[in-house]
Amino acid sequence: MNDERLRRALPWVALGLLILFHAAANVVWLQQDSRSLYGDTGNHARASMAIFQALRDPGLDLLLRINQATTFWPPLGYLPTQVLYALFGVSTDVSSFTTTLWFGLAIVFTYLIGRRLYDGRSGLLAAFIFSFYPAVYLQSRTFYVDMALTAMVLVALYCLLR
Repeated sequence: MNDERLRRALPWVALGLLILFHAAANVVWLQQDSRSLYGDTGNHARASMAIFQALRDPGLDLLLRINQATTFWPPLGYLPTQVLYALFGVSTDVSSFTTTLWFGLAIVFTYLIGRRLYDGRSGLLAAFIFSFYPAVYLQSRTFYVDMALTAMVLVALYCLLR
């Protein structure tokens, strides 16, 4: 019985260690990167901070102010940032770390899709390859909503496969 439980837990432990590695690597990166958010990343940070301010000052027009803050981007990508702002304060590092949360979700659902289509080992291999793919790896360190979009596409694909 314990062997079966260990066999079931092992992929999740490996997945957790992979996500922990990326989270730690991104924290180290954020501590060393002294650049401010610029261009598009700055616009996304501004939108997330406007949403945070709107949530701190709720009113009947709350949804309208959130919608205006995000312009044409859906607000879902910015929601985890609000929790991090409340816990750790408003900063560019906190904004950028939000992407790591979406990255972790994308890694989990890449694993689940691989496991669903083939087996657990294939899922782990897919999650590992996905997480170290250069474009994805670099996107996990910048505050764009692209990683949130990637994660939600993977969640939707998994749901379709189910």
